[in-house]
Amino acid sequence: MNNFNANICFLEQNTNSLSLYINSYMQGHSILRYRIKDNDRYTFIPIESPMVTISNLDQENYYLFSTAKDLNSFNEDEYQIYFLFENINDTVDKILNNISFIKSYDILEDIRTFLYKELSIDPKQQISYLIYKYFIEIKDIQPNEIDTIYNILMAVQKYDNNKNIFWNKNISENFSIDYYGSGALNTNGLISKIVIKDYFGNFIKTIYTEGHYYIDLSINKAGYYYIYVYENNNLINKLTFVQFNDSIKAKIWKDKINNNEHISLLNEQYNITYFEDIILTEQEKQYFIEEMSKNPVYPLVIRPNINDIGNNNIMISIEDYDLLKTIGHTFYIGIKEQDTLFIDYLDNYVDINNKTIIFNCNKYFLNGEMLFFIEDYNGNIISELTRFSFDDDYNNYYNKVLRIKSNIYFKRLLSFIQNKNPIYKNFINSSIELILSNVTNHNYLWKSLIEFILLHGTPEINKNEIIELILEDFINNSIYDNSFYNEPIIYYRSTDTLVFPPSKKNNSGYTLIISTLKKSSNSIETEYIQSYNGAIDYSIKPKGQYIFYAIDNDTYKFSGITYINNINGEQCIFNYNLRMESI
Repeated sequence: MNNFNANICFLEQNTNSLSLYINSYMQGHSILRYRIKDNDRYTFIPIESPMVTISNLDQENYYLFSTAKDLNSFNEDEYQIYFLFENINDTVDKILNNISFIKSYDILEDIRTFLYKELSIDPKQQISYLIYKYFIEIKDIQPNEIDTIYNILMAVQKYDNNKNIFWNKNISENFSIDYYGSGALNTNGLISKIVIKDYFGNFIKTIYTEGHYYIDLSINKAGYYYIYVYENNNLINKLTFVQFNDSIKAKIWKDKINNNEHISLLNEQYNITYFEDIILTEQEKQYFIEEMSKNPVYPLVIRPNINDIGNNNIMISIEDYDLLKTIGHTFYIGIKEQDTLFIDYLDNYVDINNKTIIFNCNKYFLNGEMLFFIEDYNGNIISELTRFSFDDDYNNYYNKVLRIKSNIYFKRLLSFIQNKNPIYKNFINSSIELILSNVTNHNYLWKSLIEFILLHGTPEINKNEIIELILEDFINNSIYDNSFYNEPIIYYRSTDTLVFPPSKKNNSGYTLIISTLKKSSNSIETEYIQSYNGAIDYSIKPKGQYIFYAIDNDTYKFSGITYINNINGEQCIFNYNLRMESI
């Protein structure tokens, strides 16, 4: 550990102030200086005790701190934190609006009002303590209200601790807090001691822990506690821990047991034969199993792509944004920390309003391993998960995942073709490597395969026949409605126009997806049309190959599929699970 980095420990932030603990005060340091990053103007503060509060901060930015014995002793080493300039009510809303599985919205709003009132009196109060206070003082509480308060308190407690771990990440290796049972810390073995106090500062106990990787806090009495973490007698963090009464402790243990059983079941469920010759490390196998457990069986859209763009900012790219925009509902990027993947009391959400979104992880104190996904307004996950960390590169892992999913797809397809028309099996088998060399996701492998056939198919194969087989397999392995439309599709030959009728259900309509390889083009283009509960007219006068299918905007069920090839002036029309009439 860098001894300089232990000089300063971040304790708390309020709207315009920071509370710090100056470890170097005990070594005779008497001056603290700080500045905004990229600004050379310093502010100097005398250190009169280890506890220092810096007030009147009015700019959200990175701040750099250092201490010295006198004005002539400063060196270039500086300790950096990101100051989040945020109104206290905005902080309350940010936390409460991201809590999952609320059973009593009346309690949620009552807590919101309670926090607004209490924090307007004293904004330096700990939010998690105020919720704990609300919890122990409420009368005639109902089971659904207990569940709601428990979820809120667990979420806020985790938010508080994430904040402090995030701010102090440079003065110690990462460690995590286990909220189950009597509490524990998972550490790097370097923590020398832990001091536990109650909210009012009353000493509870000291635990000497050097060399211990798992530290049992043994907090058995219900209450609200502060955990002071030391390394070489330097304070490196201050955490909160809420111990519940026995009945709620039983619920917490049930959460953990269910989580552990879920992981064990997944390990048994996903047969490693899927991996075949793809060598996954033990860690990568665990990633794969965890992600498969949360991924939807039939993802509607491609998983988000995440890129680090510096200063704890990331760029989230949504490849299927145009589809989501056409469907017209509100969709979100959901963000989970790895240790809460199977615990649903706190996710972070960002509205999807563009194809790319810049997300500042500083604002949510996110720094470790995170999982990103796309979710709809009903809380349904509609994409696979993307794992991301500022410290690790998962590209190699996801290349392996692509291979695994591709193996699964092509095995299924080849088996289907072997059964239907085996003469095409060898052609597809020999094309797999060429196809995969240009593919970055597995969701549209069927489309990439069709594009390859149309552009590179040999005269010996009947392109229309093999495409029909691929499309039939695609729909058979999707969630589809075999009575999607309330009428047949009409094909007007005189005008080369297709009319797609309204959907059978008079809901929010459907989105028609048209994938086209036009004559002289070398790639498939896709467009999306919203039905708005009406019919859709579409001209196929331009020569090309057309694939049509629709998605119900509420259930995401697919219609059947239509394939039309008029590239040589002769219509080849294939319908699967659809009725069509020609006029």
